Amino acid sequence: MPDRQQLFCVYGGMTFSKALFCCLTCIFPPAAGLFAQCSFPLILRTTKDYCVGSSLLLSSDHALQKIVWYRDGVAVDSIFAAESLDKTGAVVTDNIYPSAICLDNADNLYVSDYPNSAVKKYVPGSTTGTIVAGGHGKGNGPDQFNTGASIRVDDQGNLYIFDPSGGRIIKWLPGAPTGVTLLKTNVENANFEGAHALLIDCAGNIFLGDNYRRLVQEWKGGTGAPETLFHLQPLAYIDNEAFAINIEEDGAGNLLVLDGSFNALSRYPPGDTTGLLIAGTNKDLYGTDGKLAPYDFWLNRDDTAYICYLSAHNVVQLAPGGGSGTVLFSGSSGGLGLPACIARDIKGNFFVGDQGNSNVREYKLTSFIDTSFTPVAPGRYYAVVKDMLGNTRTSDTIFVNTPNAGLPSIGITATATSAPVCVPIAFTATVANEGATASYQWEVSGVKVGDGSLQYSNNLFANGDKVYCILTEQNGCLADTVSDTSNVITLAIDPQGTASVAIAADPPIVCGKHPIVFTATVTNGSNQPVFQWLVNGAPLAGDDGAIFSSDGLKGGDIVYCRITNDDICGLAKSNSVPVIVGTAPVIPPGQLFTIPYGKTLQLDPVINGEAATWLWTPSLGLSDPKVADPIASPLSTTKYLLKAISPQGCSDSGTIVVDVFTPASLPTAFTPNGDGRNDIFYMLGAPTGSRIVDFAVYDRWGQAVFRVHDAMPGDPTAGWNGYIHGQAAPIGTYPYQLILETPDRQRHNYSGTVVLIR
Repeated sequence: MPDRQQLFCVYGGMTFSKALFCCLTCIFPPAAGLFAQCSFPLILRTTKDYCVGSSLLLSSDHALQKIVWYRDGVAVDSIFAAESLDKTGAVVTDNIYPSAICLDNADNLYVSDYPNSAVKKYVPGSTTGTIVAGGHGKGNGPDQFNTGASIRVDDQGNLYIFDPSGGRIIKWLPGAPTGVTLLKTNVENANFEGAHALLIDCAGNIFLGDNYRRLVQEWKGGTGAPETLFHLQPLAYIDNEAFAINIEEDGAGNLLVLDGSFNALSRYPPGDTTGLLIAGTNKDLYGTDGKLAPYDFWLNRDDTAYICYLSAHNVVQLAPGGGSGTVLFSGSSGGLGLPACIARDIKGNFFVGDQGNSNVREYKLTSFIDTSFTPVAPGRYYAVVKDMLGNTRTSDTIFVNTPNAGLPSIGITATATSAPVCVPIAFTATVANEGATASYQWEVSGVKVGDGSLQYSNNLFANGDKVYCILTEQNGCLADTVSDTSNVITLAIDPQGTASVAIAADPPIVCGKHPIVFTATVTNGSNQPVFQWLVNGAPLAGDDGAIFSSDGLKGGDIVYCRITNDDICGLAKSNSVPVIVGTAPVIPPGQLFTIPYGKTLQLDPVINGEAATWLWTPSLGLSDPKVADPIASPLSTTKYLLKAISPQGCSDSGTIVVDVFTPASLPTAFTPNGDGRNDIFYMLGAPTGSRIVDFAVYDRWGQAVFRVHDAMPGDPTAGWNGYIHGQAAPIGTYPYQLILETPDRQRHNYSGTVVLIR
């Protein structure tokens, strides 16, 4: 069974006797990047270099509980965190009746407010919540949900709400006024609000615990029709007062079901329909005062459970595997009234929804762990860590070298350098200063061959084939790698007067995706030789003639062919021809240069790739149209076409605009008398693409009589018409301030006075 995780919290009721209780927020929500806690970030790096004696350092935004360091697969050290849990707790919300709680990785707290059918968000450090979903009364409308929804928020801030009374799961985008129904749960009696708990695993499968029908269902992939996995023990009598059930998943992929009506915590392995009782009495408590009945639980990935007992006013910690528990938080020590829901954040802090006191309390976990390790011997090092929620991760591997490790080198030898065609030749590589990260790549005339070992052999070579081996290895104690190419062995293959084949490419160099035609010429072959063309050593199906053409080859591809039906060993191999594809330089579109009128500017256009020659048209206003960076002095805005040509003759063309502009200015006076001339006080000129960030005009007492933001210079509609609140402003002098942002993102401040004349 894939990893699963509780996604939503089951809601609370309106009265003590009808309290409908929240289940857990999630530890490992669905995968594909939707929910971050299906995994957690873990980075392993070195504090200096990759040498013995330099420390390795782990970093993660999750609080870590245990680190085991390994060298070459063998554990060499174990580190445990020092922990201190505050069992008094602190109120972190305003007055709210919590039916469900969840946290995101930014430590924002989301609380389902049962009486108001709303979800509130509390940012860290604030006890005042903001409604982010619902708040429009109970109902099934797009901006509503019903009593006590279960909730979860993903990495993008999307809120997921489980509304049992409405029989649906809702997705609420950040800032959206309405939600979107993802799934109809088809609960038989949607008004039975205490019936259900929801779990969504890391593969996106959805599990529903239905207390009304006493069963657990699964939606594969979160869609389609549900499958009933197993039935729970039936109740003698059932109505809205029956205790809710909750479902979770342990680190081994087993479902855990907390059945409040039977005071039972049971484990269901994949495929099991009966379950194993691991805690509780499994005694029907319906009709009793419920003091022994659990209402909600949080399950760490290491199988440690934390159970809310509403009537007992406490939270009990249950060790992995069940057994007796110990009180973790209580009404006497932790100030709890009616603990109805529980969650933990990535630092291991506990959050408990207290319906008795109408708030959420936080119990902080303070921890410290040494995340550094200093290797004393070379080898491959990695760490296996467990966070405070019981999640386990394995870091990347770092190879640690010795300080005196020299640069690696490689050489090869052959059993023969000349041989008749079809006679096997074996090659062996010898390496000096070989490290643990070495890799080997054999090549024959540019074609990759071999299995990555120090040996290579074959019986089919062409006369003039060049054989060598490339070693890639860590560069001593540095993070980068180095390569060394062995000596090259050129083979002399004697065809013994039998068939040989040679190929040639036309054209020898192409630009982009243009066809290349290869022609094979056979000497001393049979009357009807069969051709097999190969690209990078891979045979091409269907190309069995003397001519091969393709427009899909890439630069560096190696082409050769083989022929069969000759008179010696049935085959011959041609020379290898590398494909040379010329790359055209690229001139990105939209390039603009601005010049004040009467000035000059040396153009410096962006040209990606290699260019050997350039041509500007028209040449008017340019110092030299055949260089990449001419000096431009046009008298008006001019659109140039620049053509750049690579050394292989491949070209690209792009438009370059030189904008000749009048410098930005503001008039010293204006006459808003309605004659159509100088009626508006606004900015003139400025480079194309500039914008006015802020423009304000003040009276003599410093009060703004006109203000505009994010406007365009040269636009009269973004200026002052000489009126204040619809009344003509008195003549006189008015101060102004203007902030202009030019296309280079530089801001320029303009201030002064303007005289209003009527």
